[in-house]
Amino acid sequence: STQSTGTGQSLQMGEAGRKTGDAWAVLVASGTPSDVHGYAKRPWPNPGQQASFLITLGQVYDRLLPEYGADRIIVIAGLCYLREWLAVSAERGYPECDTELEAECRKQSGIREDGSNLVEKKKFWRDTLEQVETSCAALIENGGADYDWDEVNPSTVMNVLTGVTPKVPQFSLPGDNVRTYKAVPTRGVRSTFLWFTTHGGHHAVSLGEDAETKKPIPNQSVGETVCGVCKQTHGEGEYDHPHSSLRTREWFMLFPHRTPDDSLHRCIATAGLNMDRASGKGEPSPLSALYWQHMFQVYSQVQQNDPGRAMITLYQFCTSGGHLKFMDLPAYSQHNGVQEWPIFLMATSKEQQYSLAATFTILFLDAIKLALHEGGERTLGQVYDTVLEAYWEDHQVEAEMNQNATSPAMCFGEIELRSGAPARDLPVKVLTNREALLAYDRIFFPRSRHDIDCHDSGDLLSNGNEAESAGSLGGEEFQHWEAARVARKFMPFTELYFERPNFVQRNPVNTPGSY
Repeated sequence: STQSTGTGQSLQMGEAGRKTGDAWAVLVASGTPSDVHGYAKRPWPNPGQQASFLITLGQVYDRLLPEYGADRIIVIAGLCYLREWLAVSAERGYPECDTELEAECRKQSGIREDGSNLVEKKKFWRDTLEQVETSCAALIENGGADYDWDEVNPSTVMNVLTGVTPKVPQFSLPGDNVRTYKAVPTRGVRSTFLWFTTHGGHHAVSLGEDAETKKPIPNQSVGETVCGVCKQTHGEGEYDHPHSSLRTREWFMLFPHRTPDDSLHRCIATAGLNMDRASGKGEPSPLSALYWQHMFQVYSQVQQNDPGRAMITLYQFCTSGGHLKFMDLPAYSQHNGVQEWPIFLMATSKEQQYSLAATFTILFLDAIKLALHEGGERTLGQVYDTVLEAYWEDHQVEAEMNQNATSPAMCFGEIELRSGAPARDLPVKVLTNREALLAYDRIFFPRSRHDIDCHDSGDLLSNGNEAESAGSLGGEEFQHWEAARVARKFMPFTELYFERPNFVQRNPVNTPGSY
């Protein structure tokens, strides 16, 4: 059947009035410019911190592969680049660098002067490489990331999500004679699942550049605009955080490479920030960042080209809640109709908070998988509510710290959700391409999370009778037992935020920093 969209287009509808077509997934594991280009205090590349992103990427890919199929999953990540870098570092014991920087590189890498711990350092990098390749084994077997090396940039993401593919390969791999690029089709798509993991941040909305300091002039005219952190207007007095609103802050996620398209950032307040392409590639620049405005453009263009397509997005990085704030503004509902879009946006931290890494992601995907095996009729909203409860059960210490915090700015890891009216009631079966959902007479699931002896995110349940019952399942059935697994708890990581001219390390108890 067809349904009018009010825009002169007709929407192909299937059973129960749901949009037909394939489901697609786009997975983005990124990093910072200094990871791959170095910076003043460390002029050589060191993307080692990206290993945790790629390990999580492998876990996400494994969970989606049975539901989507490899040809409907697009991966944007420096997987090949990181594997090569790790292999060299494992051989040397420390990163590759220019000859004149050898001594300093060894020192910063923690190599003793007598080299007595070199074997230990080599083992560390060798083990890290093994962890990445083990986690990403299925992805590597299927050809690796679709976009790698310098293609991991903001433009690639926007192009892939709006159906644009490169005319010629931007990079080549040994033995790669022909590469086939993938992008989500512009029309006829039932749903798109988007997952991002990287470093996030925010900077002031700038009104111009100070003539003397050459730094941004921040917009301080907030009027009656309420701060999203403390819910106050920031009148006279001191605050332990900058005023947080779309009028005063710009939220972004970082990429290791700059966009090749300067026009992408015309919608961003970049006055006083480093937009100089001649500057060092490792230096902070908006050109290496994907902003909330860019993702809004994607959502808007998709709904214009393919009305009714469900878009489920999970932002897994610090300050990611800022990317959802446009959903709260009346103007976006009045002029763009965002509250009527079938979009379901989740963030693993509020707008000026640190994220607790991959915990929520793994819990959410495992819950989706379980719901699919139960028939797929549970709604996204129902699954989200269940996962949120499980998330805070896993993070009871952090929840207590948030409750006892003396300021909202001291909280961290609070999950955010914004969705259009139709999205919360969408059945989870919009997230699979399997023609028939598997159903078993018996699917054993732990009575409580505390009944589980979970050693690793790859382990199966091993607690008494239920594990024995699972072992009695044969072949394909046993593989689907993993739907009952509980994700490994990921340790919070110290986020990197940047200030001009160089990156600085910040204590994770502080409010995330900015340009």
